[in-house]
Amino acid sequence: MLAALATTAAMFVGAAAQAAPVSYELEVTVTTTGPFSGRSITGTIGWDTDDVVDPVTFLIPPDLSIEFAHGGVTIDETNDVHYPDFPEFQFFGGVLEFIDFVLVDGVNGVSLPGGVLWAELNDDLAFDGTKYTVGASAYTTQYDFPEVPLPAGLPLLIGGLGAFGLLRARRG
Repeated sequence: MLAALATTAAMFVGAAAQAAPVSYELEVTVTTTGPFSGRSITGTIGWDTDDVVDPVTFLIPPDLSIEFAHGGVTIDETNDVHYPDFPEFQFFGGVLEFIDFVLVDGVNGVSLPGGVLWAELNDDLAFDGTKYTVGASAYTTQYDFPEVPLPAGLPLLIGGLGAFGLLRARRG
């Protein structure tokens, strides 16, 4: 009887110890090419383990936290481009597998340095027991929207106008 009571108490204490807010360090490294390739920033992420249920859980604010301090500015979950519906942490089998967190320059108080248009945490989330690491895509305006030089665009314009002229001539 005493052994059964001790086992029940141990199970209760174990369950109570598992259900608690957790916080981990998060290191983000830019994996895309460009001027920010290879740069890293660290911050913290957190959630309450009570909110994670098997087999699949999707957490959004206020059930999660994410925070970075960079250049004297704090970035957190409220800066996500789709806040309050995002960011989103995705858990599979109780394990954090994916973070969906997108920052866009000029949206929700975000000012990204060096012409970064948007940044997204999306690659290779890993956990070493104390810290999560994740790759990020960071795209700048200079890489995403190359200008078409006038000499290359001029033949396209002339060809398009000529096609309209031929169509009009056929109608008449």
